[in-house]
Amino acid sequence: MGITYMHTLEPLPDSYCWSVLSQLAFQGRGETDREMLKETGLEIAKKCKGLPLAAKTIGGLLRFKTSLQEWQEILDSKMWELEKVRKDLFPLLTLSYNELSCHEALLLLLRHLSKG
Repeated sequence: MGITYMHTLEPLPDSYCWSVLSQLAFQGRGETDREMLKETGLEIAKKCKGLPLAAKTIGGLLRFKTSLQEWQEILDSKMWELEKVRKDLFPLLTLSYNELSCHEALLLLLRHLSKG
């Protein structure tokens, strides 16, 4: 049985990434926090480049960041430069990352973010 049709998925709009990210990041927060962090959050959502998993992961991380400075550190983080990893190395890293447990993956991300 062969493939008769392949549907290519396009990146989602930044507004969708913001919706996913903000639902997680602002869970349990008041309107004051939302207003203070929204502009930086929108910029972070753009950096997710239309990938819902990225928006969900970063949104979950931002839930525990309470200040504008902490959100700005995420925005300015070098983690966004990962797309510059050589194409022949990236599949190997992805395979290794996919084999991590949920907790190991989160710890890896937190470790990377803490280095700034």
